[in-house]
Amino acid sequence: MFINQREDAEKDAFLKLSANLAISEALWRFLEFKEISLAVPQMEAPLLDLGCGNGQFSYALFQKIKAGVDSNAELLKAARNLNVYDILLAADARDLPFPNNSFKTVFCNCTLEHINNPEKCIAEVNRVLDKKGKFIMTVPSEFFNDMLLFHSKWYANMRNRHLSHINLFTLETWENLLDNSGFNVAQTLLYAPLGFMKLWDCLDIGYRTRVPYTASLWGLLLRRKAILSLLYRKLSGESSDFPESQKKIKKGGGRLFIAEKR
Repeated sequence: MFINQREDAEKDAFLKLSANLAISEALWRFLEFKEISLAVPQMEAPLLDLGCGNGQFSYALFQKIKAGVDSNAELLKAARNLNVYDILLAADARDLPFPNNSFKTVFCNCTLEHINNPEKCIAEVNRVLDKKGKFIMTVPSEFFNDMLLFHSKWYANMRNRHLSHINLFTLETWENLLDNSGFNVAQTLLYAPLGFMKLWDCLDIGYRTRVPYTASLWGLLLRRKAILSLLYRKLSGESSDFPESQKKIKKGGGRLFIAEKR
């Protein structure tokens, strides 16, 4: 119902993301796009995009969204320019400005790892969802730190500070939080295998050097047409470099949940 049905939707999404985001973030988002696309048929309108940010990810994934919420008012200004959302509101995810049973689907992409007391957010999601409504969320997995470019506590702490990660919970912890708030977990899967994680981390740490000239130069280099084409081939499955990305994996840097309100 929501997803763009154009013949070359994946490539279109990759180009949109790479044009509007840092290349490392665009690669991560594109991998999520591929995984979340599989869950789209389960998403009914009206839909709430929780932690929508600047809207670029949802712009690549959906044609139209009822409502988007984010705590950052500046990011919402950019999201308004996309004409994807009917409603955009600045609000705390732990205190949503909507009546009970307002939505059939809540979509939350890489948001809960940044929030203190995420159980309050999950409880709010349950409240605003209609009966049997779906909650689709992604978070970094408990394997995230071990799959970074360098395997050390110092490096992992630095990278999580860069990314503002607060929660890197286990599968069991997330399942308990969802269960305690009235959800049944229908499906969960890992994405971002080791080969992808090493590449992504290498690109991201280069972008986050905090030296403006170097960061800009890095971005210009990676946006060259030949580089983008190579990166797209790797992630789209046209290359055999990451064959594990085309099948269910046992260890990945990110995790997708599909849960249903009881």
